[in-house]
Amino acid sequence: MNESKLVLAVDIGTTSTKTLAVSRDGRIVASHSIEYPLYAPTADRAEQDPEQLFAAVVDGIRSVLGKAGIGARDVLCVSFSAAMHSLIAVDAELKPLTPCITWADNRSAAYVDVLKRDYDGHGIYLRTGTPLHPMSPLFKLMWLRDNEPDIFARTDKFLGIKEYVFAHCFGRCVIDHSIASATGMFNLRNLDWDEGALRAAGIDASRLPEPVPTTYRLTGLRPELAAHMGLDADTPFVVGASDGVLANLGVGAHEPGVYAVTIGTSGAVRGVVREPQTDAAGRLFCYALQEGYWVVGGPINNGGIMFRWARDELATLEAEEGRRRGMDPYDYLTELAAEVPPGSEGLLFLALMAGERAPYWNPNARGVFFGLSLQHGKKHMLRAVLEGIMYRIHSVAEALADNGGPAREIRASGGFARSPFLLQMLSDVLGTPVTVLATVEASGLGAAMLGLLAMGEVGRLSELEAWITTGHRFEPNAAKHAIYEQLTAIYGKVYHQLEASFADIAAFQQSKRSVDPANAPAADDKRPTITSTWEELIMNLFDLSGKTAVVIGGNSTLGGTMAVALGGHGAKVAVVGRNEEKSLAVQQRIEEAGGEAKCFQADATNEYDLKRVLVDVLTWTGSVDILMNCPGKNSTTPFFEITMEEWDSIMDVNLKSVVLACQIFGKHMVEAGRGGSIINISSVSSDPPLSKVFTYSASKAGVNNVTQFLAREFAPSRVRVNAIIPGFFPAEQNRKILSPERTESIMRHTPMGRFGNAEELQGAAVFLASEQASSFVTGAILRVDGGFGAMTI
Repeated sequence: MNESKLVLAVDIGTTSTKTLAVSRDGRIVASHSIEYPLYAPTADRAEQDPEQLFAAVVDGIRSVLGKAGIGARDVLCVSFSAAMHSLIAVDAELKPLTPCITWADNRSAAYVDVLKRDYDGHGIYLRTGTPLHPMSPLFKLMWLRDNEPDIFARTDKFLGIKEYVFAHCFGRCVIDHSIASATGMFNLRNLDWDEGALRAAGIDASRLPEPVPTTYRLTGLRPELAAHMGLDADTPFVVGASDGVLANLGVGAHEPGVYAVTIGTSGAVRGVVREPQTDAAGRLFCYALQEGYWVVGGPINNGGIMFRWARDELATLEAEEGRRRGMDPYDYLTELAAEVPPGSEGLLFLALMAGERAPYWNPNARGVFFGLSLQHGKKHMLRAVLEGIMYRIHSVAEALADNGGPAREIRASGGFARSPFLLQMLSDVLGTPVTVLATVEASGLGAAMLGLLAMGEVGRLSELEAWITTGHRFEPNAAKHAIYEQLTAIYGKVYHQLEASFADIAAFQQSKRSVDPANAPAADDKRPTITSTWEELIMNLFDLSGKTAVVIGGNSTLGGTMAVALGGHGAKVAVVGRNEEKSLAVQQRIEEAGGEAKCFQADATNEYDLKRVLVDVLTWTGSVDILMNCPGKNSTTPFFEITMEEWDSIMDVNLKSVVLACQIFGKHMVEAGRGGSIINISSVSSDPPLSKVFTYSASKAGVNNVTQFLAREFAPSRVRVNAIIPGFFPAEQNRKILSPERTESIMRHTPMGRFGNAEELQGAAVFLASEQASSFVTGAILRVDGGFGAMTI
């Protein structure tokens, strides 16, 4: 290998696709991440747009080449990692007939019992290694067959997201042994599709991709895609493996007794065995990597998402205090939890709020605080939540020890690995040394390693051991471990005592989500319920479900009006402003309209504040799709007395804030590659004094010019930039500046007797925010004018 050549590693995850450029010595030369949303319109649905994920792969490769400063001739190969258990139905032309149904989709839960009862479900598990849980594509197929028979019949192939990418890049439908072994339909011994599982799914092998080894190479990239990516058409693509097994490779946990523990939003515990091995009790998975490397373990649903819940719902004020101190809120909450002794003085938290996978495989499981007494405060509850996550890891590690022997070392990765406090807690709970890795990109590095093996650059994976750079090693504290041994035993008892009650409460919760069938929305209608008459007439034209809107100045009269409109259409709305009380009032209005909102206190002219808001919004929803700037500062000082200091202050709010927001949020939208909409709203007025008219007019001109220039800059990235100019001219003022005929016309067409009444403004804003405002509506200056609209492109 030419030592200067790099491996590109593409890791297709649940919330983002990360692309790495990795050198021969394991150094990450450049990386690029593109986020996308997870659509969950109901509690049991979790889907993604396959085209968004495909675009993230294509754009990620192009972007990382640019960041690394390399060309096509510098690339040895492109190697892949991907999340498991996804399913996409495609027709004979590879067009998707369904969204990408992810591992988190729970609609097929009832079919677990069907498989156990009618198809020897446990036998299928023992042959395939995939636990019986609705995450498995096997159950998704059974659900589709019975609930979407037309789609099921029209489907030519059922693919996962990585197979979808390969099919569109090369015109071939292949699946690596690792991803195949996570479908519930792949025989681990025969390395082929399992006939018994296919019968249960109602398909034959011709409707699934061809299984190939994880080192299999594809060449002949479509020329137009090669040109867009910046690669040669003959660049080898290594099919790679699943993210879980590659994470083991990337952290060096590929010897017996060395377990990999990952805690991000969810989590997992994984070890390696030399032959396929399944658990007699069905608690663990067994997935392929390559000959002599089989990864056994279990995933958990309730990882960092539990800490996020505690931050957002339990410790909101404390999180804000952390921000006020200039700290990451999670770091501050961890400090508070550390003030409580191990075991939280007898308070247990069953971290099961998202249902659970290993080792229980119980989608009905729910969260429980157990042992809560008058001596316990919020700090105890915070520590109990963190300990509850570790107890989840302990339960999987315990099942793994029953099958592969106890752990002698834990290799830690994921977001929690940045916290020494949490790493020490994990070591104390498990009673095992925990080693943190120098990199958090374990799956991507594992994919790069596999790429070198596939290209024949190394003969064995062990030759790349030098890539694994370990950091600090955390040793268990014997006294603390003794406390946790007592509590994990109680934890297990409590779970099993509540198991039947979990099913009851889950059924009750589901019944409360149901609606009268006569009044139920269509199955694909994701919009919240809107109650007011004019909203019913206007707002149902557009659907912003799954979108996140950031409204700068959302606590103002104008901004609040816009925020309510976006929230009423299904967008999650981040209300950004200085006045917290006014922002909370806007949030309440959005929630009353059936939407979802959250307040973020910030100075729109402060770069640090806006960058912090961006991070917090991404933590909340994972994306920014709509940016709405609503500046509105004016002067009531007599025109001849206005000072330049006051002028600068006004321009800061009315113009600088727009530019700054477009720089920070717009840059993210461009880099995320998902497209979107930026809407700048510029007020005008004819009310005296002249200084008010002048400051508004100057701001309007500046915002409109900024909009036109940004529109051209952002258009190639599918981010639309437009402006709305509302009037809000009082009727009596109209009579002073317009002819009687024009005034009469406006009064006839405008119920409020004003230019730009609220309904028209909201309708214009929602139109520009929606997909219906297709890419040609870019650089538009939309004047909302008392029933008359003018759009200039």
